[in-house]
Amino acid sequence: MKKISTLVENYIVRRTTTMLDDRNTPIRVVTSNTDTPLKPSNRWEKIGKRALSKRFEFRDYEHRDMFIGDVLEFEKNCGHRGRLMIDDLVVTIEISTKDLDVITDLDQEYAKETDIIYREVCYI
Repeated sequence: MKKISTLVENYIVRRTTTMLDDRNTPIRVVTSNTDTPLKPSNRWEKIGKRALSKRFEFRDYEHRDMFIGDVLEFEKNCGHRGRLMIDDLVVTIEISTKDLDVITDLDQEYAKETDIIYREVCYI
C-alpha cells in the first residue's frame, strides 16, 4: 500500500518542457507528471429548459472508447437515450426527454450515471 505522502508527491511533481509556438518562439510549458488518464470535466449545463449537456475530455482513445461503451450499455439497460457527439478525444453528451419541454428525473438520473461511469474510467 502506498503512503499518502507518495501519492501527493506524485500529484504535485511537475516537469517543464520547451516547445515552439507558431512563430517558432520558444515557450516554456509546465506539465503534470501524473498517471491520471483523464482531464477533469465541467458541470452539466442546461440547454434552454429541456436539455442537459456536458463535455468529457480524455487523454487517450482507450479510455474514451471504454467510456462510450459503458454509456451505451447503460442506455440499453435503462431505455433512455442521449445524444453522443465524438470529436477526437472529446465526447459531448446531450440529454433530453424528446416529447417534453422540461428536464425530467430520468434525464437527471442519466447525467448522474454518466458522471459515475466517467469517474470509474478515470481510475482504471
